[in-house]
Amino acid sequence: MLNHKSKSNEWHDNVLINRQGRVKLLAIRCEDHTFEGNAVHAAEEISFIINDGAITNLKDNLLLSGIGKIERVPIDKRYRRSAPVSFEAPQ
Repeated sequence: MLNHKSKSNEWHDNVLINRQGRVKLLAIRCEDHTFEGNAVHAAEEISFIINDGAITNLKDNLLLSGIGKIERVPIDKRYRRSAPVSFEAPQ
């Protein structure tokens, strides 16, 4: 799932499944998105490839990784990725 250069989008009630690999959720050059009520299942990791402030509301989601890895990959405005970190929901 990809969003690029957008503001205040809402991802609600989606079901994303990859039974053979990983799931990537990208929000690049984005801000103030809502990710709510979604079910995401991946055989491997789930990666949120997002810039700071991209997802500000994250609640009531079911995130299941077959290898137990849910990560955030920080990305800047020049599309440079930093090392993955454990995913933590925004406060």
